Amino acid sequence: LQVAERLEEYDYIFGGHYGVEIESNVIVDVVETAEKILQNPNDYDYCKVRKGFDGKENIIMCKEIPNFSCIAYKEQGVYMEDAQKIVDEYLKK
Repeated sequence: LQVAERLEEYDYIFGGHYGVEIESNVIVDVVETAEKILQNPNDYDYCKVRKGFDGKENIIMCKEIPNFSCIAYKEQGVYMEDAQKIVDEYLKK
């Protein structure tokens, strides 16, 4: 969220995997997609089952970031209480 507040300071972001010179406005889409996940974690675009290192199957839910990629998450990885407060504070600005 702090990066999103400073969009006017940079034109591109450089991800650590594959994509380079990604336009900075994608940060807004990432924040909005994360907010949608927080509002309703079960409203994912698709899910997949992956085996973890322990051999147990994990359900990985994915929410598409428009014109970019997706955010992958597990149900137990969404912490609503603090996260929603942070997003709400950001959106007030």
